[in-house]
Amino acid sequence: ELKDMLNENNGLVLGVIQDNRLIASIAINFNNDDKLCFSTIVDKPTSEKGIVEVGWVMVNKQFRGNHLSSKLISIAEQYTYKAKKIDVFLATVHPQNAVMLDVFSSLGYTECRHIMHFGKERVVLLHNFE
Repeated sequence: ELKDMLNENNGLVLGVIQDNRLIASIAINFNNDDKLCFSTIVDKPTSEKGIVEVGWVMVNKQFRGNHLSSKLISIAEQYTYKAKKIDVFLATVHPQNAVMLDVFSSLGYTECRHIMHFGKERVVLLHNFE
């Protein structure tokens, strides 16, 4: 069962519920006005429609290996594109998180650059949905 919480201005949280337990979730942030300065992070202007940041993807350890991360990212992209017409997605991943780097890569995200984010190195990945 997929549950969503949408804040039209700020973002979307999707959760997968099984037997009344949250087993996976994703949060995305809408950034129509580039107030978080993504254009400077990616060294280019963002889409006229804005940019979406994949804030986090979490899957309960017992349910890993079932492609829930990929499914949640894809659903979030489709939902966001239909609702907001935003077609540029950004994700930041720890460079040693090979699983999530592979997940994003398999969905068409490409490495843009490395940054320091709250004192930790992150790989910035971009994806144009269309």
